[in-house]
Amino acid sequence: MGLPKQHAIDAPIELISWQDDAWDHERINREDRLLVDDPHPYALYQYGASRFDLSTVREWLLPDAEPAIFTLRRLTLEESATVAAQERRGGIETAWASVWRLGLTAVSGLPLKLTQGLKHGLTEEDKDKIEACIGHPTCLEIGKAVIAASAPLLESEKKRFGSLHGGICQTLATLTAESQPPTAEPTVPETES
Repeated sequence: MGLPKQHAIDAPIELISWQDDAWDHERINREDRLLVDDPHPYALYQYGASRFDLSTVREWLLPDAEPAIFTLRRLTLEESATVAAQERRGGIETAWASVWRLGLTAVSGLPLKLTQGLKHGLTEEDKDKIEACIGHPTCLEIGKAVIAASAPLLESEKKRFGSLHGGICQTLATLTAESQPPTAEPTVPETES
């Protein structure tokens, strides 16, 4: 099994439900029993610790499996504040129930014909079709994933992203400086009098 693959903070947020038959649950359970101190990469993925970076768990999908993949987006700060207020007023399940519709941007692997498609936003009819197809518990799971993926960056993520971002910025600054003409003021030669 080896060490879990490190997730990329800028990877697409792709949820495959824990209930999906595409997972090799037999293998996952067998490997999980062998791990004493560390969580299985599948568990990290399902809890949102990998920000639902599918590349960290793809090897635990059954060969030739065609899972339902829910592509999500991170909430804005304003949306996160609204969800937090909903959570305080109505509880966590109330927040999950409303946020799945907000964070879902694409669906693949389901037998659905959507009215407008996800690029133009889900219509109420589309939302009802999706919920009828996957069931309310999976909608809650999607809502939970949207909230987990939208959580502030951890220190370890900030360091990785910051070093990547800083390296790119330094490279761009160097390239920009090299392509610019010198900006020093021209000097006037001194004349002897």
